Order: sequence, then C-alpha cells, then structure tokens
Amino acid sequence: MLKAAGALAAAVHSNRLGVAWGAAAVLAVEPDEFAPQADQYDVWRVEWAHAADIGSSFFIDDGVTPTQLLTSWSPDIGPAHEQEYVAEGGDV
Repeated sequence: MLKAAGALAAAVHSNRLGVAWGAAAVLAVEPDEFAPQADQYDVWRVEWAHAADIGSSFFIDDGVTPTQLLTSWSPDIGPAHEQEYVAEGGDV
C-alpha cells in the first residue's frame, strides 16, 4: 500500500488536475489510523491542497504600504485610541 500511496502522491504533486487553479501541493502521505472500523485493512492517506484565487485581490498597490504592525484590544481601537496601540516585533 505504501507504494500505491507514493505513486498517487507523485501523480498528484504539481498537477492541476485539468482545471485552472494552482498546482497541487502534497501535504501528507501516511498511514490513516482514524477509522477504527478499518483496522483489518492497510489504509494510507494522501492529503494535498490547491491554491485558488476567488474574487478580486485586496492587495492593491495604491496608497501607503504599512511598515509597522500595531495591536490593540477591542473596544479600545480606532483613531481615538492610537496612543494605546502596542508595536509588535520589528518592521513589516
């Protein structure tokens, strides 16, 4: 079964499977011990994901690009509470 799972993972890896979404990225090839009722079988799980852009992008290159990450807790947010924000880490 390991060879079959490996062959499936190799076939799926970087494959678009006939559609216009992103190529497949294999995440896991491992024994699947989740279903106790399948204990008498050798079950392997091949997990993969595809990236897909749905809708328009909110990353539009107009305006000012942020350079600092600031955090706060609700309800102490917004312009009236800017002095209470905490700078997190270094520059973005």
